[in-house]
Amino acid sequence: CKNKIAVISWFALLSILLIVPSNAGLVVDGSISTNSTKKTWVFPADYDEARWRQTGHRDAELVARTHIVDPVTNETKCVNGKPYRSQRKSQFAEDVWLYEHWFYGIKDGLLIESGAYQGVAMSNSLMFQRYSGWKSLHIEGDPYNFEHLILNRPEALNINVALCNETRQLHYLTGGTATTRGFYEFMSEKFIKDWHGGAVKAENVIPVMCSPITDILRKLRIKHVDIWFLDVEGAEENVLQGVDFSAIKFNAIVMECDQYSRERNAVKQHILKRHHYDCVHLGMTCFCKHEKFIPSESPCGFSV
Repeated sequence: CKNKIAVISWFALLSILLIVPSNAGLVVDGSISTNSTKKTWVFPADYDEARWRQTGHRDAELVARTHIVDPVTNETKCVNGKPYRSQRKSQFAEDVWLYEHWFYGIKDGLLIESGAYQGVAMSNSLMFQRYSGWKSLHIEGDPYNFEHLILNRPEALNINVALCNETRQLHYLTGGTATTRGFYEFMSEKFIKDWHGGAVKAENVIPVMCSPITDILRKLRIKHVDIWFLDVEGAEENVLQGVDFSAIKFNAIVMECDQYSRERNAVKQHILKRHHYDCVHLGMTCFCKHEKFIPSESPCGFSV
């Protein structure tokens, strides 16, 4: 076996997953040919419904890092500042906003980041993983970014596949900056003009297979996700159309709502509203919470 990074194709991944017994913990090769980063993810039987109510799952040790309750007066005293802020990596502090507003003190959650980039700079998952002990599932369609992702985040489960509403082939644009690459089919003319020079060169186009996220999560036997970050450069609407919300429960969905298409932003929020999500649009981000989800809010105020 050659000593180099190898990218497992989506179809190879499926073949691995299909041979796992239905009653076994999932073991997935972390997309490295040496099999040196196998992950075993086992979820408790009550994970599905229990995760709707976050306050009851606060971890005492994690909470004690930032506040204590006076045993005599029963008053909350904030201590040590907010140490998690030193580990924030999100571009616009989305990780801090979510921790303070919805997931304060919650340990061992599950976070999916689709459009994971290279796993460190502008990562939405890294703070949760390092500070709160969460599991991170990264879905990254860019082969170049994926090579860096599996090196930077070997402890996460990393999958090199693109997302869309149905399995098919799309055209991935590799020009522009690393964070603005994406599928030609879903980019607005203005976005292509601003970030890809207005013209698409043949040498900057890679055919890539894509799949609905529901199919991926079914193969992984994941039924409930705490946070799903969806940032796929204009393809968010198409990806949402391929989600079976009756099969997969998401406590929160956080997606890019940029200035390039306000109509698309409205459509994306309307799709989620039909599935019982309430969205807050802040800056370039839409934070959407399921109506059944009871969040855990920090008693020590908000940074953002």
